Amino acid sequence: MATACGDHRLINRDVSFAPHSLTIVTKELPPTEEQPTQPDMSAVSSSESEFEPIQEMSTKSAVRWSVISGYAMMLIRIVVSVALARLLAPEVFGLYSMGYVLVGIAGKLKTMGFSSAIIQRTEITRPYLNAIFWANFALCGSIGLVIAATAPLSAMWFGEAVLFPVTLALSLTLLGPGLTLVSSAMLQKQFAFNRLAIREVGEILVGAIATILSAIMGFGVWSLVFGELSGMAYRIISIHLIYPFIPGRDCDWKNMRESAKFGINVTAARLIQHLAVNIDVFAIGSLLGPVPLGFYAIAAKYMRLPRDLVDRIANRVLFSVFCRDQNDPERLADVFYDRDR
Repeated sequence: MATACGDHRLINRDVSFAPHSLTIVTKELPPTEEQPTQPDMSAVSSSESEFEPIQEMSTKSAVRWSVISGYAMMLIRIVVSVALARLLAPEVFGLYSMGYVLVGIAGKLKTMGFSSAIIQRTEITRPYLNAIFWANFALCGSIGLVIAATAPLSAMWFGEAVLFPVTLALSLTLLGPGLTLVSSAMLQKQFAFNRLAIREVGEILVGAIATILSAIMGFGVWSLVFGELSGMAYRIISIHLIYPFIPGRDCDWKNMRESAKFGINVTAARLIQHLAVNIDVFAIGSLLGPVPLGFYAIAAKYMRLPRDLVDRIANRVLFSVFCRDQNDPERLADVFYDRDR
């Protein structure tokens, strides 16, 4: 039999039985190595244990995936636009552009720069992301209610009664960013541009199929609305399959408010840019009506495709790179000069 002594040595005891006595002979064995104790994972901070790191790709790979997804999305949009131009009247595109005026403005306010704040922040914890999620969800819901409340005013301004239900339906698209912002930002922060590409191309493709099928069945302007809502539904489902995030009640409101201050400047810049680019849509719709606006919207969409592709790749990938290397001046300088070349 073997028993353990206080000094962690094992004692081998040979027991022999005699008719009138019991003799125990002990032999000392060499000490055995103690097994290493397992670390107490409960002591690890949430920033280290709760987020499994995704294998980070290089900057070139990130650019490559962004280019692939960007060209795929542009190609799908061109094919869909050509098909819809044969299926729908120009007035339909004009009505949709009118209904999207308020939703487009709200789209620049819906995240308050929280996504950029998550990517830029060096320390990420579960309570911080919980606070970001709930604050962003409340913001998107509030903006959606405001858009729904002002839908009658939009219909009155443009003189098109159908804009009232169209704007109401489009206000539902604000639920998408409210439910997917944290997951999308974490994927971008961890340079998972391959997974983002799958989500983005799939969203465009699902929306395109729904739009074309609805147009063939004769739904008119609602075919564009159904396509938008179908793409949003795919975004919500796919992003939570790729990077699931279930928010909790433990929230870090202090750091969330700091991120909100950072995001206000980003949001203001994007809003000003959006108004400058889309003021023509508002003017043409108000003065000339849906038919001229439909022709203009189709032409402007084609014109902006190459610009949007370059802007999307440069801004998103380089912003992630600069945030990643913000504490490494030498590496940051190398990336900056490589970009200029």
